[in-house]
Amino acid sequence: MSILKPEKKIRRRFDNKNQAVNAGWPEKIDDVSLSVANYNHLATFASAMLRVDRARDQLEVRRASIAAFREQNEIVNNAWVLKPSIMLQGSGLKIQNKFAPQVAIEGNL
Repeated sequence: MSILKPEKKIRRRFDNKNQAVNAGWPEKIDDVSLSVANYNHLATFASAMLRVDRARDQLEVRRASIAAFREQNEIVNNAWVLKPSIMLQGSGLKIQNKFAPQVAIEGNL
């Protein structure tokens, strides 16, 4: 039994926006331009999904990555920034976003 592989391997890291756009990622999400860091965040989601199931369709992987990106980020001053915490769907619980910058606690620098 062979494992189906995606037509084109999704990159895990981008050096500039052109690489990301040429790889099939959108230039904007919700009419807000993406930075190189945003594209690398999207690629992290995509590579994690492909690690779980290599047979996934590329379009499905990109759509799911964008949905996960929207959950972990918000638009502030016309730019995507990481939310400090994430609300778990249907639970009412908030968890700290480990990707967001952490506030230093005095004495633990």
